[in-house]
Amino acid sequence: MSSLPPAESLVAEKKASRNVVKKELRQLSKEQRQAEDEAIQRHVLDMDFFQKARRVCAYLACEPLREVDTKRIVPAALSQGKVLYVPRVEDRAAHMRMLRIEDPDNDTERNSMGIAEPTPLLRDGQPHNIALLVPQAGRLLER
Repeated sequence: MSSLPPAESLVAEKKASRNVVKKELRQLSKEQRQAEDEAIQRHVLDMDFFQKARRVCAYLACEPLREVDTKRIVPAALSQGKVLYVPRVEDRAAHMRMLRIEDPDNDTERNSMGIAEPTPLLRDGQPHNIALLVPQAGRLLER
């Protein structure tokens, strides 16, 4: 039994899991990763919940981090008229907000780690719409 409080224990478990995944990802060839990425994207795009969704949360993949590519998912969501929310890291504690974007090329910028995130403000100077997840209702709300 762990002597750490539950939240700290969870953080430690998450870190350990990430280290295992990173090691396994480094062992995949570029071709294997591309095939896996394609299979995952195809699976997501074919899923009933994605096809019926009006709002979608997704990240913009970062190649150096070896994240699953989302280059098919993001444009598919936008071309199908879905509202797309993308995470933006707000501080050093890695707190995030899910911000609505309409154009990944113009509504995002690279952060200090080279990860694409929504710009702080939209091109017209207005704030982004923020997605709020209400766990009790299991719904995505917008403000």
